[in-house]
Amino acid sequence: MQPYTGLLLYLAGMILTASAGSAPPIMPVVEVEYLAYAMNEPNNGAGPMWCYGSTCLVRQDEDVFASGLELIPNQSPLNNVRWTLFRLGANASQRLNTDPTGRQREPCPLGIFTDGRLLLSSNPTLTSTGERNGPAQPQLLIFNTRTPGATPQVSLPEWLGSPKFCEHSYRGLAVDGPKHEALYLQNVGYDTSYWSFLARDGRWSKCGSIKMPWGTEFEEPKAIRVCYQNIALRNRAAYLMGVSDVIEWVKEWREYKLILNDGKMWDYDFRRLYFCWTPDITQQPFGEWLKVADCEHCGHITNLDLWLDKQGRAHILWLEQSIWNSRVRDKFFPGEPITYALMYGIIDQGKLMRKTRLVFGGEKQQSQEIPAYGRLHATPDGRLFVFYYIRGTDAQGKAVSENRLLEIHPGATHSKPVYVPMTYPMTSFFMATERGGSAPSATLDLLGQAKGVNGISYARIRLQNKVLPGWRVVTRSGVHYMVAPGGTISPQQITHEIGLCYNYSLGQRYPGDGLEGMPPSKLKLFEDGKELGPAHTLHAQIREHGHGRFSHWQTVLYFTASDGSDPRTNGRRYTWRIKEQIEPEKNEN
Repeated sequence: MQPYTGLLLYLAGMILTASAGSAPPIMPVVEVEYLAYAMNEPNNGAGPMWCYGSTCLVRQDEDVFASGLELIPNQSPLNNVRWTLFRLGANASQRLNTDPTGRQREPCPLGIFTDGRLLLSSNPTLTSTGERNGPAQPQLLIFNTRTPGATPQVSLPEWLGSPKFCEHSYRGLAVDGPKHEALYLQNVGYDTSYWSFLARDGRWSKCGSIKMPWGTEFEEPKAIRVCYQNIALRNRAAYLMGVSDVIEWVKEWREYKLILNDGKMWDYDFRRLYFCWTPDITQQPFGEWLKVADCEHCGHITNLDLWLDKQGRAHILWLEQSIWNSRVRDKFFPGEPITYALMYGIIDQGKLMRKTRLVFGGEKQQSQEIPAYGRLHATPDGRLFVFYYIRGTDAQGKAVSENRLLEIHPGATHSKPVYVPMTYPMTSFFMATERGGSAPSATLDLLGQAKGVNGISYARIRLQNKVLPGWRVVTRSGVHYMVAPGGTISPQQITHEIGLCYNYSLGQRYPGDGLEGMPPSKLKLFEDGKELGPAHTLHAQIREHGHGRFSHWQTVLYFTASDGSDPRTNGRRYTWRIKEQIEPEKNEN
């Protein structure tokens, strides 16, 4: 397991707009980035991020848990993975439990109650090992956070009628953490979604179904399957948002998509965003579907997140791509630019009250920076933020791939975006959300795919509202940020290089020797409080002679233990500290 970054803080408050009112400025501290688990491609049409509507990550106090997937050896698709359960620590992940017998296709959403019960949604197949697909049995596994390695309790939801569940579940899980209640939802076919409600007393006390929206304008009217649902549950009010997922219904587009896909029947329509709700899941059925958005020119929508404020209003986040494919554009909408928008809305009592474009870019636009993913995050003081990934090119034509943060203000205005300087930007991710039972927090926990990393990564970002003692402010290209003056090296973050030499990545915000325009590194290295050295040693000498020699070269620390032992296992504490050292001002021209 290979973690890959150090600690860093960005002074976001210095570029937030005044519309934030009296709220203190927020300063994100990137505390942790590491590989949570690796996984080979299952080739079953799903993957670790496939259930993106519901989270696989929860936090309770200082404990962070994640569900993952593991490929089953010598098992052919579709049901060729099993669930895993991890605790995510400050430096590394710890596997706590693994499905001993079950097989399934999709990732397993996670939830948590305030009493310490950890809920994992599972959908094991009932087929034999040689069968490709078939029936499945949805279940909720209940762990105790004090003994998460123990065999979980298996709870079987009650369902309306006898739904024919299979490995294609498109399931979702919503948890009301303080009330100790949960809502389990699973699709069957194209026309119905079934739900079951877990009451505080531990009984599946209510169940029902939701009929999908109806496509009356289709050539052949039919149900519009809604998938990848974001679900929220609070005080038994239930909210659901999802995207259309049906065979392309416009004949000309469908036929052309078939050509583009080399004759393969994969021509689905993901261009409508739907929402429905009920004020009491135990007393009233879900209401009529609300069509929130429609990218009608063969576009694409991704539903991202749903958050409930104290008034019970649903704050929603989604992505819009105006046209799905450039070749489709050239044939059916010649000359029309392909644009991308990160959208935000507020729904009250089933009605869309506000709709705001937060970030916009694409062809023939002022900005070529493209929003590509995002989530909502609320803090204990009621502030709402959007953490998102952006790609494309900036005004100077330089490639952009980074995470940013903006704040949603009352009235649906928002701050300017703030750069969050992660070593490996998160490109798609779950967060520890209230929808999964996690409490509002000043800490952002993220689990997902990071650029340049093969596997599923974990990152932790702490939101500060004051400058930390001992940290130093750095100015680069007119932007201010802060970096920690030192840190402790976790054994899990150390990798063996050659001979006696070991490596530790400090990240780009701690430049060392060998970088143009930078002064010599002033890093000092300590072993159990005793300073090591000499510094600036040639790497060949570090590898051959050891005895505490080290080099801070570019963004990596090359070092040895004082006696040539393995610093990952010798039980000693290694710390580092850097005196004043300023990054050079970048030329903005």
